[in-house]
Amino acid sequence: GATYQRLMDKAFEGQIGRNIEVYVDDLVVKSYTEAEMMRDIEETFCILRKINMKLNPKKCSFGVAEGVFLGYVEVAIGGTVFDKGRTDLCSILKKNLDIFTWQPSDMTGVPRSIAEHRLNIQEGYSLARQKNRGQAPKRAKAIQVEVQKLVEAKIMREVYYNDWLSNPVM
Repeated sequence: GATYQRLMDKAFEGQIGRNIEVYVDDLVVKSYTEAEMMRDIEETFCILRKINMKLNPKKCSFGVAEGVFLGYVEVAIGGTVFDKGRTDLCSILKKNLDIFTWQPSDMTGVPRSIAEHRLNIQEGYSLARQKNRGQAPKRAKAIQVEVQKLVEAKIMREVYYNDWLSNPVM
């Protein structure tokens, strides 16, 4: 969660607060006019392509007049899209089909230079053993299924650290 949030903050630092809001895996492009919306979507797609990140088309909405972000109602995210705007938006989406992932194997991964896990340990501090944390059975099963898909697509692999650190799947 935190590593992914740092990735998103770093990748979109020039847009956050100006024309985009990011929280973990929620990404909202906000614009006042159709022309701005088209420009802002193009800018966002350019960054997504640069960091090799893909979008799930089932979770995308474009040209939304208002929506919910983190449980709060956001007004005028994109504004109403009229016929010309709809045509322009379709053109942008067709031109950027590579930004979307249609199956797990399409997600090639984020460059290591951006998302690599590093231990940040200062001199003078001792290491602490992490407690095992569980998930609710239903959630744990869903997580196992999704992780298995990513492992089979060779996007993730298990890495092993010393016994003082938990063994996350990366």
